[in-house]
Amino acid sequence: MNYLFFAFLAATCFAVSQILNKVLSKHSIDNKDSLMAYFMLATFSFAIFLLPFVPWTLPSVAVLKLMVVIVGTFLIGYYCFFSGIFDADASSTAPLFQMQAGFVGLLAILFLGERFPLQNYFWMTILIVGAILVSFNEQMIPKTFFNKGILLILLMQVFHAISNLFVGFALKELTPVQILFWEDLSIGLVCVPFILIKKPKLNYPIKQIAPMFLSSYVVGIGVISLFRAFAVNLTVSSVIGLLSAPIVFVVSLIASRLSPTFLEHHPLKVYLVRGIGLLIILLGAYKIAVG
Repeated sequence: MNYLFFAFLAATCFAVSQILNKVLSKHSIDNKDSLMAYFMLATFSFAIFLLPFVPWTLPSVAVLKLMVVIVGTFLIGYYCFFSGIFDADASSTAPLFQMQAGFVGLLAILFLGERFPLQNYFWMTILIVGAILVSFNEQMIPKTFFNKGILLILLMQVFHAISNLFVGFALKELTPVQILFWEDLSIGLVCVPFILIKKPKLNYPIKQIAPMFLSSYVVGIGVISLFRAFAVNLTVSSVIGLLSAPIVFVVSLIASRLSPTFLEHHPLKVYLVRGIGLLIILLGAYKIAVG
């Protein structure tokens, strides 16, 4: 049953990363271009860490073409994330990551010709209802549901769903660790023109950027752990992997009571509504995963 351990480890890693990114945007790095540049540099450094664990053989041309789409959509998604994180709370952001299950299902219908049981379309609608609820704030009026930050985080999930779809194709020729290595290496190469074009501020003190490198390594460990769990049991591991959202939600709620300026602070009624939305999203994602 060690796959359960790896699935729980993955969920914990993803939760820690999301919290670190929110802390960075709130207390350390104050613009999206700097966040993006440091993210790419940190991700590239993880590729160097993986060097001893992968063969130094260039993938086939077909896989390289897939990697262009994988890396491109992945980076666009993260740029949306770093653009929206300044306007979105951690307790709202984390549940939205579970929306990828619905987006992947929709993409499979549109581009792969897959068909799902009729009830799966209902659960995709449920995901949208949950997303509306987790974006609730104090004003409690519909027009405040989808602010700019929430919409950008949702857009991130669309791009990452596309990226994951193509990862599925690449897995037919490469192992998960090999895909992660080539993806992270490619991100390092893209980082150079990004810095030259955007000219982000990169003179932050080490103590301010260290959490970004820690976050990237934590995510890398989480991805490898989740793939390790997938190798034994896909369905149960997928469900456990969704637990990053409630972990972030609970940490955000506790932090709002103990240190209102650390992450976020809202009345308990806001967290009650967001909690209901989180449960709805988890239920919908679970039903799609096992359906």
